[in-house]
Amino acid sequence: MDILRLFYDCDEFCREFVPQLQARQVAEGQGHRQREKTLSLSEGMTILILFHTSGFRNFKTFSRHQVCRHLPRAFPHLVSYSRFVALEADALLPLAAFLATRFGQCTGLSFIDSTPRKVCHTLAHQVPPGL
Repeated sequence: MDILRLFYDCDEFCREFVPQLQARQVAEGQGHRQREKTLSLSEGMTILILFHTSGFRNFKTFSRHQVCRHLPRAFPHLVSYSRFVALEADALLPLAAFLATRFGQCTGLSFIDSTPRKVCHTLAHQVPPGL
């Protein structure tokens, strides 16, 4: 995955989306002061997308072994793991909106994972007939 292109797409989206979101929050009385963060929203979104496409199952491991070791030049203002987790909530709505803009055209064909999962035993065999 091209990190530079991904970051560019996230950054361009944030330039349009964030001012509209802030204006709406102010209009609804939910606005609050926005402190400047060392890690930009688009950088945080990029890291989250990279994590979900990486195959790592644990974000802490991904952060320490992938981002901190191999991508420090790509993210020069990288924050600690605990600070990133705190900032993650701010990226939820913009990230969901960004990903929604990336859906392709529906062709009428869909693929579903139908792997059977053993959840629990049904009690259907214990119910008396006629109930």
